[in-house]
Amino acid sequence: MKTTTDEIQVLNVDDRLALNKYDVDDQAHITVNYDICKKCDHRACTFSCPAVCYVVENEQVKFRYEGCLE
Repeated sequence: MKTTTDEIQVLNVDDRLALNKYDVDDQAHITVNYDICKKCDHRACTFSCPAVCYVVENEQVKFRYEGCLE
């Protein structure tokens, strides 16, 4: 059976993004070891996360798990 373009539902970008929904966990699944973090000069974790979940606040690295892609 062959489908025509009339039979295919075309979604705009806003409709496509609305399909990408997820539930945020109550607790973080990743925690920052602050003892190690205090000794770290380069803070590579803040650059390596593709979702930018590691941020520096008040001279300390925090993990914001709400936007994690894992």
